[in-house]
Amino acid sequence: MPLAAVTGRAEIVDAPRLGGLGSTFGGNPVACAAALKSIEIMERENVLDNIWQKGDRFLNKVRNVIASYNVGAELSGVAPMFFITFRKDEGNTQRGRRDDFYTQMIRRGFFFAPHHHAYINYRHSEEDLDKTVQAIDESLAYVSEKYQDSMGRFTT
Repeated sequence: MPLAAVTGRAEIVDAPRLGGLGSTFGGNPVACAAALKSIEIMERENVLDNIWQKGDRFLNKVRNVIASYNVGAELSGVAPMFFITFRKDEGNTQRGRRDDFYTQMIRRGFFFAPHHHAYINYRHSEEDLDKTVQAIDESLAYVSEKYQDSMGRFTT
């Protein structure tokens, strides 16, 4: 449902405005009812706690996978919102490693934007997240094989 809200400190929100405040979606009664119901469900089912807990377990698994490959992969973000990127190296292969990693993820059925965080959803099951970890593992294995020489160094 489309909904807009303006929030802020009272002295700013209540200050006289030139021309008033208009909004296309602000105050729509159906959207407000949907928002209130969504908040009710989120509180009743502890949605945010659930997402953080799932995300913590997921990120621990991803950290372990990343640590097993010497490809310069890095994990950043917080439990419900994470990002995998690649450190620069002398051969300047980080873009190629990133592109190959995300291409391999797509080939395994997972689309993560290579320039943006990915998100844990309340409806993601542990099985969904484990399949994602497996796809990350396989994709990093591909990058490792492609970009490292026989001595385990990045190719340049």
